[in-house]
Amino acid sequence: EILKMAFRKLKVKGASSDPSLPQYPDALIDLEAMMAELDATPSISTGYNSTGFNAELDEESGLTIEDLNTIACGLAVRIGGDYGIEVPFLVGKGYSTGVRKMFIRGAILPIVKYTNRTPRGLGNTSNNVYSNSRSNLYYNGSKTSSNADHYSVDSFINLPVDFTAWVLDEVLTNVVWVSENSKIKIENQTFTDKVATAKLTFTNAGVYKIQVTGTTATKQKVFDFDFAIHDKLEG
Repeated sequence: EILKMAFRKLKVKGASSDPSLPQYPDALIDLEAMMAELDATPSISTGYNSTGFNAELDEESGLTIEDLNTIACGLAVRIGGDYGIEVPFLVGKGYSTGVRKMFIRGAILPIVKYTNRTPRGLGNTSNNVYSNSRSNLYYNGSKTSSNADHYSVDSFINLPVDFTAWVLDEVLTNVVWVSENSKIKIENQTFTDKVATAKLTFTNAGVYKIQVTGTTATKQKVFDFDFAIHDKLEG
């Protein structure tokens, strides 16, 4: 199904109905390589069984429908050039955004010994991560978008920024991370040909932006990430 989705995103004729397209075997190799790379990423575990060993037809992979779409977008980005197909912009963006969500959803945050001064059971609860599905009252009217990710003060994540869909046949030569008003601490900055990573520590309550600029030999791309940081998170 992932192969079909990827070829449909590239608008390959017959991809929706013909399981014997000559491109499928090569694409399967690319898919398995990509899944191995994802599983090697900290906090992402796809549960993908590349060998089929002891696999059952109804075996759960741990992937959501959104995850499957993300992986299909990534596969389309990966194989598009092999067939001389220009990957649609929205497909590349879908992959970058989706991988970031997969990472943040599984990010492991530090355990704080004293998360609150008031013990549980007195109407007080705490979590280190806050779901976007709740209300946005904390930052209503602020400059931070409604897509901001919520975290508590003193938590941290290792954030990957995937430039694959934009870099294409080039490689990153430099990546610059900028924290709005230096309110989010940025450490351990690294990058490969396509992906940049840094540790973000949330030391101040408020709403702040991280800007990541990637540069190749011929062009430059800027990504903005919004964060809403709370003294404590409830529910």
